[in-house]
Amino acid sequence: MHTPRSHVTRRVVSTMTLVTCFLLVSIPAFSSSISERFDVSPGGLLVLEAEGAKIEILPGSSREVTLDLERRGSSTKPIEDDYDLQFSQDGDVVTLIIERKRGSSWLNWSWKERGVEATVRVPVRFDARVKSSGGSVQLQELQGDVDIRSSGGSIGVGEVDGQMDLESSGGSIRIAAVTGDAQIQSSGGSITIERAGAAVDASTSGGSIKVEEISGPLRASTSGGSVRANLTETPGSDSELRTSGGSIEVRLASHVAVDIDARASGGSVSDRIGVDATTKSKGRLVGTVGGGGPRMVLRSSGGSVRLVSE
Repeated sequence: MHTPRSHVTRRVVSTMTLVTCFLLVSIPAFSSSISERFDVSPGGLLVLEAEGAKIEILPGSSREVTLDLERRGSSTKPIEDDYDLQFSQDGDVVTLIIERKRGSSWLNWSWKERGVEATVRVPVRFDARVKSSGGSVQLQELQGDVDIRSSGGSIGVGEVDGQMDLESSGGSIRIAAVTGDAQIQSSGGSITIERAGAAVDASTSGGSIKVEEISGPLRASTSGGSVRANLTETPGSDSELRTSGGSIEVRLASHVAVDIDARASGGSVSDRIGVDATTKSKGRLVGTVGGGGPRMVLRSSGGSVRLVSE
């Protein structure tokens, strides 16, 4: 006796349906680690917005952007339990959004659940625009413009061949090197720049400012610490250093030429470079260095001002 063909077909379809359902159930839809890859060309843009994430941006392949997202701590809960993830691409613009779900309160998290860590690799020649709350941001090296906003952690930047705009309301900022103009602002920590090749505008209300080497004009102000700067070249325009909570020290290379206007209302002005002074007293010094040049204004209301040679 032969089985009707239609019955055989139904049995095969039923079997395939069961296999398909099994495969869908067996493949995990969520994970405690996630990886994504995007094909791009050099000169593109990374847009990254994250909450409760430690961010690290590294140089990678010249033709792709990659994301590795992992939970921090020992929790094995799926990342999607606590985060809404949106990843998209428009040409060479890659957008990564990592948002903590509403109702996923930090107060309800155990010691095992310390947020996530996002490691992003981009071509060396790439721009980056980052907005972070609840975690630190580290960027290693980039040939492009960098814009970073952090409201919950520190910012650390390696060598950047381009312009820079950094702002932190919850931590310190440290920069290894920047070739373009830099805008740096912190309301919760100190600012340190190892090497700057153009104009720098730095301000903080919660710490000191230190610029170890700069060849362009500098504007630096703090209400909570000292200001230190080392000028290796004559700046192209005027500079101004102010503090209401500490001292100022400026080191000048022997060939730097500037006009000095220094005042210390809470201490003294010390000249160790031989300023050709027109006005000189304990807390005031006006004159020229190297024959004069762009104006350098130094103001301290909470400490001394020192001028020393490099």
